[in-house]
Amino acid sequence: MTDSTLTPPAADMMSFLSTTPEHKDSEYETPVHTSQRTELNVIVEDGPDSKLRLAEISAAANPLLAAARPLLCALAAMPAKLDAALVEPYRNLLVREMHLYQTLCDQANLRREHVLAVRYCLCTALDEAANNTTWGRRGVWAGKSLLVTFHGESEGGIKLFQIIGRLAASFQEHGNVLEVIYHLLGLGFEGRYSVQPDGRKQLDNIRQQLLTQLSQRRDPVMPALSPDFQGR
Repeated sequence: MTDSTLTPPAADMMSFLSTTPEHKDSEYETPVHTSQRTELNVIVEDGPDSKLRLAEISAAANPLLAAARPLLCALAAMPAKLDAALVEPYRNLLVREMHLYQTLCDQANLRREHVLAVRYCLCTALDEAANNTTWGRRGVWAGKSLLVTFHGESEGGIKLFQIIGRLAASFQEHGNVLEVIYHLLGLGFEGRYSVQPDGRKQLDNIRQQLLTQLSQRRDPVMPALSPDFQGR
């Protein structure tokens, strides 16, 4: 799979100059090539490219992870700086990609509960990353987050970990969802633990527990997203 999933149609071509924020845990690599860490052509696909993505999603060991790949890339390459005039177009492109994620998952006949759980977590992580920037903590994004747009609520930083607890009780059944969440944690999501004195330690423990269970479920899961992450 090439990185064509990161390139929008010509009508939507918009480069956002950015410097990818450093994550506190340096063992995690971002799923974007080095050249894309400084200039991000935001992720939206239409037409024939979506058919290719659907085929790859359907063939993937974890279809949810494959479907979420462009949004994971967007999380990894969230712009540290963004002109005020570009914030709303940037958010709108992510909204479109979120809709495309939903459409492709539906076309692949993925379990709806799982699709919605992953969408909830993706919205939560992208909102947190945007809120950690000067351009995202005010204005259009602050006024209407992705989580509010798609799920009508704003408590994702707490509920994402409740989702982990609920799904982990039946890991074999829900492991594909938890694998996506594992990668969100690796890309810097902290949620409610961001304000706790021992939050980093607790997050490390959660991530390690997920990795242990994922490794037992099928072929060992790499402890980091590599630059050539393919969503398989």
